[in-house]
Amino acid sequence: MIEIKNILVPLDFSLCSDAAIQHALLLAEAVQAEVHLLHVIESREGFKKSTGYPDVEPPFADLLARARQRARAKASTKALSIRRVTLQGNEPTSEILNYIRANDIDLVVMGTHGRRSVERFLNDVEDHWIIGKTAEEVISLSRCPVLTVGPRGRMEPVLVADVIVPIDFSMHAARTVTYAAALAKIYQARLTVLHVLEGEPLNGNVSDVTNRMKVFYEKNVAMGYPAAFEVVVGNPAHLIPAFANSHRLPLIVMSSHGADNLLHERLGREADKIIRAAPCPVFTVKANGYSLLKRDRSPSAERAASDSGFFQVPGS
Repeated sequence: MIEIKNILVPLDFSLCSDAAIQHALLLAEAVQAEVHLLHVIESREGFKKSTGYPDVEPPFADLLARARQRARAKASTKALSIRRVTLQGNEPTSEILNYIRANDIDLVVMGTHGRRSVERFLNDVEDHWIIGKTAEEVISLSRCPVLTVGPRGRMEPVLVADVIVPIDFSMHAARTVTYAAALAKIYQARLTVLHVLEGEPLNGNVSDVTNRMKVFYEKNVAMGYPAAFEVVVGNPAHLIPAFANSHRLPLIVMSSHGADNLLHERLGREADKIIRAAPCPVFTVKANGYSLLKRDRSPSAERAASDSGFFQVPGS
């Protein structure tokens, strides 16, 4: 089971911000977490240009009203604890990371379509989108998981119907598949465990890999949530987004790093491309960050995280 107490939503009041806050509110409702809405004002003129509002006071109320209107459970979302925070800073990323550390944030939910990154493209991924500089840096530098919502993310009352978790049988995949099962349980969604073979399958290879996936899943997921298992052949950066696109309201759950074994680290190297190309939100698990999984929260594990320079798990 995942334990989430504080969810941070960095906002720039774009359409992606609208989608991010909707995801954050409904997830917070499910796990009874507090939501922190954070806007970093770089300058008065920059604020006016980015939001269209004449005053420096961010339009939190307007954003919340839109999100609740779209949410099926809007009556209960009104009972959530929501902090509204405005900070003045020259660099949004550093302010966001400092806020994460100072407020024991467990999860960041943010849009990936940035206003400052119009020219930033990834040319080797088909159907790519623009990812904001701030989102890119937070995904890379935050030690807690990050749920990113891009411009193609569909906003419907039921936000997640299918959870898809690509695995490479690494030690990081063991944690990631447990996150995926826990999230699927929260959303009451279908769970699909996916493995990408980068080459033509040999006779019986797909069947062997499928059996290995089932054993791997049963070994690492104690809650016994039902899952389907799929094997596809090709490039992960292309096939994982394409696979997600064939499902209704999917969520991709993946690790930010692959295995140490060079044969399996390709998935980790492709994570950035998948985040950019995915047609849906992506929940990125930090391979070396602290865990939100209750089974990982032993005193020794928390001390190890602290000794490694990670900030403390909430409640420690």
